[in-house]
Amino acid sequence: MIVKSMLAIRLAERKMKISELSRRSGVNRTTLTRMYNDQMDRVDLLILAKLCNILNCSVGDILHFEKFNSTRPSEISAIAVLDPIP
Repeated sequence: MIVKSMLAIRLAERKMKISELSRRSGVNRTTLTRMYNDQMDRVDLLILAKLCNILNCSVGDILHFEKFNSTRPSEISAIAVLDPIP
């Protein structure tokens, strides 16, 4: 499985800018920009909780899990991190 950020969609639905979310949440704008552009490697749970609180949504509304269907080497590491150990 891979994880996709849906932050851009959530902000568009609310007509909110990254700068406003940063101001209201106290989360660094660079961190939010990386999440907005789906360029994150990991997410701090405290940040996720702050975003869910401000956007009045759940974790599943911000992060979307997709099945892994690629053989690109850059995505293979995502399998090792996200697939459960048998």
